[in-house]
Amino acid sequence: MESLVEFEGAELVTNWFGCWPSLHDSEVLSVNVDRGDSRHGPIVFVKVHAFQMTSNVNSQGFYELDKHCMIEFRFDAVDLLQLKNANHQNVIEDIFLSETVAADGSKRIAVHFESIYGLELDFECSRAQVVALTPSKPTSGVYV
Repeated sequence: MESLVEFEGAELVTNWFGCWPSLHDSEVLSVNVDRGDSRHGPIVFVKVHAFQMTSNVNSQGFYELDKHCMIEFRFDAVDLLQLKNANHQNVIEDIFLSETVAADGSKRIAVHFESIYGLELDFECSRAQVVALTPSKPTSGVYV
């Protein structure tokens, strides 16, 4: 049975939002793969634009959004990387982490970026962490 895993450094996000937010309709802005070193193995960095939806509706009939930010994630010792359907807008339902066990018996973290539109991202890693949160909006796209 899968068990839930939390991101190291999650307090960067919970301090900004007051809790861990739903990442529904967040957008993956970048995925960078680094070969890493013998200690960390391959590393994947993912930058996500996140925000909080309010109950207020604007003059165009859309919910108003606030607390826009860029969240930077780091994943160490990545393997079984699958990246599909990346395009000009990569909207996710959420990011799911669960415990798994590798063939050699070591504990791993299964990472799943649930796609709404565009990018699908799945892999396993040894460590999942939030490394930074920057209050801001993307420089291009639907939220500018």
